[in-house]
Amino acid sequence: MILYHATPRRVVGLILRRGLMPPTRRRKVSVSEQDFPESLGKVFLSADPDSAEWWARHASEALGGKYAILKVMLPAGFPLYLDPNSPLNFGPDNELIQKVDYYTTQAIPPKYIHYVGEVEY
Repeated sequence: MILYHATPRRVVGLILRRGLMPPTRRRKVSVSEQDFPESLGKVFLSADPDSAEWWARHASEALGGKYAILKVMLPAGFPLYLDPNSPLNFGPDNELIQKVDYYTTQAIPPKYIHYVGEVEY
């Protein structure tokens, strides 16, 4: 399954070396913890690059900094769950759409992660 992850640009190198790890402690500032306190211990992934870019823009507006998109190519059977808190948003024709987001509580090894690029603002 191909999914996408938005992350601060400054940590891309670390993620590509070590993988995506579910946070084990609260960070000082995190857009997901401000909006969704149950995010501790989860790696969030989007079903499409547009949704990941939406998260990147949202995080950049809330926290500042540059964000990047990573492509995550997970093998069949990797434990994923639908995120019940996926936000409603407006599509290109102003229609209300549900973004499809997932999460996992497992670490994602670097061999499944590829850099897509920095989000343009």
